[in-house]
Amino acid sequence: MLLAFSVVLAALAILNRRYGGSWLYPSAAFCGIWAVLIFGLLLAGNSFDPVSVDVLLLYAIGAVCFSVAGFLTDRLRFVGALADAETDAPQEDMSVTERRMLAIGALLLILLLPAYWQGIMTMSAASTRSDLWQAIRAQTVAASEGDIGLGALGLIVPFGTFLALVAVYLNPRTTMERAVAALIVTSSLAVHVVTAARLGAFVTLFALAAILWLRDGKIKPRYVAVFVVCFSLIFAFAAIVLEKGAVRDAGPLENVRMLADSFRVYLLGGLVAFDKVVQDAAPASPPFYTLRFFYAVAQSLGWNTEVPHIILPFSTVPDLTNVYTMYYPYYTDFGIAGLCLLTAIVGGALTALYRAARAGRPAAAVLYGLAFAFLLLSSSLEGFIVNLSYWIRATVFVNLFFRLPGWLRLMRPTP
Repeated sequence: MLLAFSVVLAALAILNRRYGGSWLYPSAAFCGIWAVLIFGLLLAGNSFDPVSVDVLLLYAIGAVCFSVAGFLTDRLRFVGALADAETDAPQEDMSVTERRMLAIGALLLILLLPAYWQGIMTMSAASTRSDLWQAIRAQTVAASEGDIGLGALGLIVPFGTFLALVAVYLNPRTTMERAVAALIVTSSLAVHVVTAARLGAFVTLFALAAILWLRDGKIKPRYVAVFVVCFSLIFAFAAIVLEKGAVRDAGPLENVRMLADSFRVYLLGGLVAFDKVVQDAAPASPPFYTLRFFYAVAQSLGWNTEVPHIILPFSTVPDLTNVYTMYYPYYTDFGIAGLCLLTAIVGGALTALYRAARAGRPAAAVLYGLAFAFLLLSSSLEGFIVNLSYWIRATVFVNLFFRLPGWLRLMRPTP
């Protein structure tokens, strides 16, 4: 059955690719990713618990709803106009204002990194764990639940990611522009790595890859090599220092084997864990995980509401994992109807965003890079509705960055 569903999703991906004209087209990417994931389960053999046909059907239904919504969205007049305006024109050179803004952003990152590290060390000192990296990770996880945190200093994490995506999109050409962009990208990855957090770093890496693909019309082999090396190093570093899938004192060959097993669980475990959720599903009741953002806003306004925990409980697949795919909140909160509706909403929204990006709108291109990254990670998390606060910050940041030069020109006195 795994092979049959993988073939069906692959066929749907190819149809979407032919319709959308690129593997960057969201429906093509989404269906292709899930075809590969399900085929990966087939190759894994008995390494995982079996996935039921009912859940495989849910995966197929989700892909169909995503694709249909994308197709219908393209029929809307304003989206059709964006599609007609798609261009492969070369990227313009950075403006003087953009160069200055990037330089200021890079300087801010460098100046804030020591304070950020000091804040992390202060947080980790409150942990009961003796190991430094495990203490750091435990406290940053607690911070994500709102128990403790870095306050405004924590904004350096999304700020670094957004600035890195903008810097790469602007296509630095001169030596100085490339040096500033490289500094920003390195710093943005560093703020994730120093907390042994892989997911945020992966979002940044995958979003950068998507933006390069959008910008240049293809992914160059040297970029692929750089991304593979960075991904491997980030994954291995977190696994070794936290001893999650690797052991510090083990030999290189033994750690490579354990890292490969850990990656397999990281990539495919969510598909099996979601199956267990579906089989043991109980009637949903508030608070709904999908609407976590809205509960958090209500609580911040003084309402007596419970905010669902962002970190989910562990399940055995048979290895331990606490990721359940993007379908988890949709299905557990609202059943099959909710899964279909919410997947369709995401598919339609990303299609409109993709068309705007292909039409040469800079803010849309950067935001679509993020969206593509979350599609690639859809076997591990729901990065859209649950993550709405992140999207609001990203939208505000990139629109301010690209609109500010125009506003400044309007404010200049006319000679």
